[in-house]
Amino acid sequence: MEGKGIVHQQVPTIIYSVTDDLMSPHTKKGYRKNFNHFLEVQQTNEESLLELADKSPRHIKHLTEEQKLTHGSIHTHCFSIFHFFEMNDILLNTRKVMRFLPPNKGTREDRAYTQQEIQELLLKTDDRSRAMNGR
Repeated sequence: MEGKGIVHQQVPTIIYSVTDDLMSPHTKKGYRKNFNHFLEVQQTNEESLLELADKSPRHIKHLTEEQKLTHGSIHTHCFSIFHFFEMNDILLNTRKVMRFLPPNKGTREDRAYTQQEIQELLLKTDDRSRAMNGR
C-alpha cells in the first residue's frame, strides 16, 4: 500500500565504462581496445547490457575460429568483458564462458640439454663456476 503524497522517481541507470576502477594506464588501454572489439563484432553498444551477456560465448568462438587467437589472447579479451559486467552489477557465468576457450597449447617445446651442450657450457665457465657445479 502506498502512502499519499509519495512520488516514486525512476533513478537513471548509470552504466560504468569498462575502464572505470582500473589504475594502470596500460590495462585501461588494453581493456578499452578489447571491449570495443567485442562491441564491434557483436554489432551492439554498452546500453544493451543483457544482450551482451548472451553474446560472450559467441565472441570467444569468433576469436578462436575467425581471428585464430591463442588461449592467452582470448583470456585477456574475456577479462575486459568480465570487468565491464562486474562494474555494472550484471551477473555473468564466467565459468561457463571460460569453457569456450580453446585449450592452452604451449608455443615452445621444452627439451633436455644434450651431452654436447652441457660440455660446451662447462668449457665456457671459469674454475670457480665449475667448482660450484661439482666439476
